[in-house]
Amino acid sequence: MVGSFKLDRRRVKEIRCGKMTELACKKCKYIGSSGVCKVCGSTDFSKTWYGYVIIIDPEKSEIAKKMGIKYAGRYALIVS
Repeated sequence: MVGSFKLDRRRVKEIRCGKMTELACKKCKYIGSSGVCKVCGSTDFSKTWYGYVIIIDPEKSEIAKKMGIKYAGRYALIVS
């Protein structure tokens, strides 16, 4: 399928059980679970974020262009 992706069953279980803490970078809004942002290198993260968009091909994505996203990944819509 074009534009589809597959989640690991273990990861889905961790997310459902609340064992996984998804953090959003306050600078670029990239969603990850580590202490350093893979996109901008910032260490300023928030646990409070709302909505997200998955960017697969930032060069062709109008949403990515409007949000200023240059790398594929998951990005929060609102970070507080």
